[in-house]
Amino acid sequence: MKRVKKRVIFVTLFIIVFAIYSYINVRGEYLQILGIGSKYVEIFKHNLMQRIYVFLISLAIIYLLTYVTTAFIKKGLRKFFEEDKKEMPKLPNKSISFAFATIAGILFSNIITEKAILAFNHTPFWETEPVFNLDIGYYIFQKPFIEAVLYSFIVVMAVMCVYIIFYYVICFHKFFNQGINMETLKTNTFIKQIVATIFFILLALAALSILMVQDIVLGKFTQTGNGTTLYGAGFIDVTIKKWGYIIFSAFIVICGIRAIRKCKKGEFRKACYKILEIPIYLVVLFGVILIADVTYVNNNELDKQKQYISKNVEFTKKAYDIDIDEIDLQSTGTITADDIKENSEVIENINIFNKTRVLSHLEEYQTNLGYYTYNSTGIGLYNIDGKSSLVYVSPREIKSNETRTYSNKTYEYTHGYGAIITSASTTNENRDIKVFTKFI
Repeated sequence: MKRVKKRVIFVTLFIIVFAIYSYINVRGEYLQILGIGSKYVEIFKHNLMQRIYVFLISLAIIYLLTYVTTAFIKKGLRKFFEEDKKEMPKLPNKSISFAFATIAGILFSNIITEKAILAFNHTPFWETEPVFNLDIGYYIFQKPFIEAVLYSFIVVMAVMCVYIIFYYVICFHKFFNQGINMETLKTNTFIKQIVATIFFILLALAALSILMVQDIVLGKFTQTGNGTTLYGAGFIDVTIKKWGYIIFSAFIVICGIRAIRKCKKGEFRKACYKILEIPIYLVVLFGVILIADVTYVNNNELDKQKQYISKNVEFTKKAYDIDIDEIDLQSTGTITADDIKENSEVIENINIFNKTRVLSHLEEYQTNLGYYTYNSTGIGLYNIDGKSSLVYVSPREIKSNETRTYSNKTYEYTHGYGAIITSASTTNENRDIKVFTKFI
C-alpha cells in the first residue's frame, strides 16, 4: 500500500508540474503573439490545437509502447523470482509509462508539429524531378515530416533499449543480491527484447537511408570555371549513390534478420559480426564513389556531366520562370554609327564592374571614418536623371567595434543614406567608379 501511495503521489505531482509548465509556456507565447498583433491570435490558437493533437497522439503511442515493453520486462523477471522462490513485488509500469510518454509528447509536439502541418496541408507542384520522378512538393512538404518521424522513432527505440537494460539492472541489484543464473538470462525475454528493439532501429535506418539518398537531387554536383556551383544530381549521384544507398537499405534489413537468427541460436558474437557488416558496406561504397570520381569523372568532368548540367539549366529556368529565346547571332561586319545609335540604351548599360571591384572601391573611399562598412552589393535598374541606368546598391552597416559606443549609436551616426548607389556602366572624371549618393 505504501508503494501504491508513493506512485499516486508521484503521478499527482508530475501532473501538477506539467500543468504549471504548460500554462506558463502557452501564456507566454500568447502574450508574445498578442504583442505582435491581435490578428495573429487566431493563427496562434489554430497552431496550438495542432500541437495538442500531436502531443496527444505521441502520448498515446509512447505510453502504449512503454507499457507493453515494461509488461514484457516483468514477464522476464518473473522467471528469476520463481527460480529463487521469491514472491514477485508489484513493479512500476503505469506511472513510469505515463511520465515518459508525457515528456516525449512535449518534445515531439515541438519538433514534429510544424512539419506535420505542412505535410498534411501539402499541395503538389505538378512538376517532377527526373531522378526519382517525385513531385517537387514532396521534398518541401512530406519528406521533412517523414524524416522527423523516423528520427523520433529511432530515438524512442534507443531510449527503450536503455530503459530495458536499466530496469533489469535495478531489479537485479535490488532483489537478487546473490546473483542470477546467466543461462536463464540468455534464454530470457531480456535478450529477445534487446534484439527486437535493435531490429526495429535497423528497419528505421533502412527507411531513412532511402530518404537520405533522395537528397542527391538537392546537393551540389559540380562547379564551373568561374566558381559557380551547380546543384542537383550529377553522374556519380545517379549511377552509383542512388543505387548504392537503395541496396544499402535492403542490406541493413538482411543483416538484421541474419543477426536475429544468430541470436536465436545463442551465437551472440556472430550476431555482432553481422551488424558490423553494415558500416563495412558504407566504407566500400565510399571507396567506389571516390575511385569513380577520381579515375573517370574528373578526367573530362564537363563532358561527363553535360546532360546533368543541361537539366540544371532547364530546372533553374523553370524555377525562376525564365522564358528566353536563345538566338545565335552571326557576324555582320563592322558596327556602324546607326547600330550604336539604335542600341544606345543597351550599350550605355553594359556592366563594366563586378561586385568585388565595387566593394573594394567603397572600402577604400567610403569607410575612411572607420564607422561604417559595406559587406554586400546588388545590381539593379534605377531611374537616374530621367534615364534607366544600371547601378550597384550597397547597404551601409555600422562596424561592430570600439566605435559603437552609446553616444555614437544614439547621436552621432544616425544620419545620411542607408545605402550607397554606384554606377555599373559609367566612370567619373578620374576614370573610376562613379558614385551617385555621397556624404553618407
